[in-house]
Amino acid sequence: MDIPTLKTQPAFQERNLIPKEDFCKFCEENGVTVTEKDLESLHREGLLYPAVKLELGYSEFRKIYAVFDEQTKQKEWRFVHHGHEDRFPTEKVEDTPYYSTGSLSYGSNEWLKWYERSVSFPSVLPFFQWKKREHAWMVKSKKKADGMYELMYDKYQFLAVRLIRDSLTHESDLFPVPLKKIRKDRMLERLYELYAFLRFYFDTRDMHVRWIEKGYEMYASIKKTVGEKNVKEEWDVEFLKVHLPAMKKEAVAILKAHKMGKADVMRWIHFLARQSLLSRHKQGKPYLAKVVEKTLTGTELTNTMIHVLNDFLFALDKYRQTVKAVLEQSVRHCVICSRAYTPKSNVKNPLTCGKSDCVDEQKKMQKKLKRSQKITDMAPVEDA
Repeated sequence: MDIPTLKTQPAFQERNLIPKEDFCKFCEENGVTVTEKDLESLHREGLLYPAVKLELGYSEFRKIYAVFDEQTKQKEWRFVHHGHEDRFPTEKVEDTPYYSTGSLSYGSNEWLKWYERSVSFPSVLPFFQWKKREHAWMVKSKKKADGMYELMYDKYQFLAVRLIRDSLTHESDLFPVPLKKIRKDRMLERLYELYAFLRFYFDTRDMHVRWIEKGYEMYASIKKTVGEKNVKEEWDVEFLKVHLPAMKKEAVAILKAHKMGKADVMRWIHFLARQSLLSRHKQGKPYLAKVVEKTLTGTELTNTMIHVLNDFLFALDKYRQTVKAVLEQSVRHCVICSRAYTPKSNVKNPLTCGKSDCVDEQKKMQKKLKRSQKITDMAPVEDA
């Protein structure tokens, strides 16, 4: 299956793909509300494409009268796939063909290979009006059963939805998107950058999972040789001598393949830190102070991503940091809109997120404060 290489094609992994209605629920769980109607609007405008379109097709059945239970020997009418009639001790076959809309089974690493002839990519197709997916069950009309399709999104596309959402005004974050308020060209560039990062991240995540599995295998092997008492000490030596150098070699190769550097990885870690529910608004700060690392890593997808990238950086140069430290150190909150932002290194003591509305409002507040201080300084003091 050839996946389009256009910038507009969202990055995806097969195991991450979910139907559009499930994608809306996943976005909701991760702090951003979007409906199927909103997604269709974004598709129409060429801002956000479904990762995959899957034609469901149809299956043909026949109704047969046969024995299906060898113990009871009782005969009954049932539907079977056309061509499978002779698999049962059939007494009667109804000539009328019946049809059912094709089913959908997804979630494994290579599930798309079973549907390869039915897969297309909306990113390279002209826009088409969405139609509601319906399932026809044992109808006599082939036309009624056929023609259904499912639009699939990668779970990680919720970050793209959030990028678009955050480009709206601070007064409202409700869809449908007021597209006139979005610089479409800049928005598209940011989305293309996100897709490129996700392709990089998918490689780092695969590396992360694979090396954890190898680590457990190595630990078990050492334990058999030296026993429970000495396994930790031997494992630490083996890790530094064999495991870590091999990880570094693979990490360097991944950076090179994606034309990225450590500074780029840190930039994306800062981006992900701003997406965490505990860091997006300053009201979450007291909760962040109490929560433990394991909880942080396991409850939000963006935090899991930070954890994986932290391990990737450790493989490169033994630079160790925690998710909690990243969230605490790399995020500040705008004094005007309260949204999370990463301070720019060239700005001294930044107080706002940098958006023009917030900068202007903060300047007005500063001028107002100075005027009030000047008036206070000039006010006469009554004699005691």
